[in-house]
Amino acid sequence: MGGALISANHADVSVLYTVGKDGKTRWKYPLPGLRKDHAYTLTHLVHILSQSRDGMDSTLTGIDEETGIRKFAITIPASHEKQVNVDREGTRILCTAKSSSNPIHTLASRLFVNIDGFAYLAFTQNEWKLSAAKCAAGSVIEPRDVIYTRDEKVGLWQIHPDGTYRSTIVEEAKNILPLTEPTSVPSPTGAIIPDGLDGALLPIRWSHNFIVEDMYGSPDEFIYRIDPNGEVVYKLALPKYDGAAHDEMVLGEDDIGFATRGGFLIAFNVRAGKELWRWDSGTTDISVYAALANGHCLIETPTGMVEVESATKAKQFSDSKLMMGWHGDTYRKHY
Repeated sequence: MGGALISANHADVSVLYTVGKDGKTRWKYPLPGLRKDHAYTLTHLVHILSQSRDGMDSTLTGIDEETGIRKFAITIPASHEKQVNVDREGTRILCTAKSSSNPIHTLASRLFVNIDGFAYLAFTQNEWKLSAAKCAAGSVIEPRDVIYTRDEKVGLWQIHPDGTYRSTIVEEAKNILPLTEPTSVPSPTGAIIPDGLDGALLPIRWSHNFIVEDMYGSPDEFIYRIDPNGEVVYKLALPKYDGAAHDEMVLGEDDIGFATRGGFLIAFNVRAGKELWRWDSGTTDISVYAALANGHCLIETPTGMVEVESATKAKQFSDSKLMMGWHGDTYRKHY
C-alpha cells in the first residue's frame, strides 16, 4: 500500500505502527512481547510473530493492514521441563521431595506467505522430564541415576485468514534415557521459503550434546521439503561447515534452490532433493542474496557480492554490498 510497518519496543511489549505513504500514522497496535517477524497476504492481512524477551511465550497475531483491527491472536504451544524428585544446584543434582515444571525457550522460523495465500510458521514444541527414584532429600544424585524423558517436535502451521490452522509434525524425537547419554534435538534454523510446488522448504538443525558435561558436537543440518498436504517429501543433508550459520535460501529457475552454510553455496534440485553442485568461497562467512534470471546465484561475502554460476565458475559482481529495490533493481551501499 506504499507505506511502512515499524515497531517500538517497550520493556516486554512492542507497539506496531503503520505509516501511510502520506507520512501519517494510519494505526497502532500493542503486541505482547517483541516483534520477531511479519508477513503480508495479498488480501492485506499482516501476520505478526512476537515473543517474550526470555523466549518462553510466543504469539501469532493477524491484523487487517488497512484498518489495524485484530483478526486473531494465537498462542503458540509452550515447551516445558519437568523435574521429579530432582533439583539442579550448579553442576550438582540434588534429591528433593518436590516436583516442578518450568517453561523453556521456543525456537521459531520466520513467517512467509505461500502462493496458496496461507502463512506458514515452524517452531519447536518440547516436553522434557528429569526424574529419579525416591531418595533422601538433599542428597546428591549421580547423573547416571537420573532419567531423561524427551518428547521433542518441530511443528509446521499453515495459518488460515480466520485464525484457524493446519498443524503438521515435520520431525519428532522421543527417548527415555539416563542423563549421561548424548542427545540430539531438532529445531528450525530460521529460514523457510516456498518450494514453488505449493509446498515449503524448511531447514532443520539436529544439535548434539552431552547434558552432564555441557559439551556440544557439530550439528547435522537438513533441508526438508513439505508438500501441500503437509507430508515430508525428503530431507537433504547439508555439508558440515565452520564459520557463521547463515541459513538463507532462495528459489531459482527450473526447480533449483540455493542455500549457504559457512563458506559453501549449495545448489540443489528442489523437486527431487538432490544436491547438484557446491561452490567453495574460500571464506567462512557468505550468505545467499538472490537467484538471478540467468540461473546463477548472487551471494554476499565479507568483501562484496559474487555471482556464482557453478561449482567452478564465479565472478565478482560488486566490490560493496547492495540493496535490492521493489522491481529487482540493485543499489550500491556507500560507506
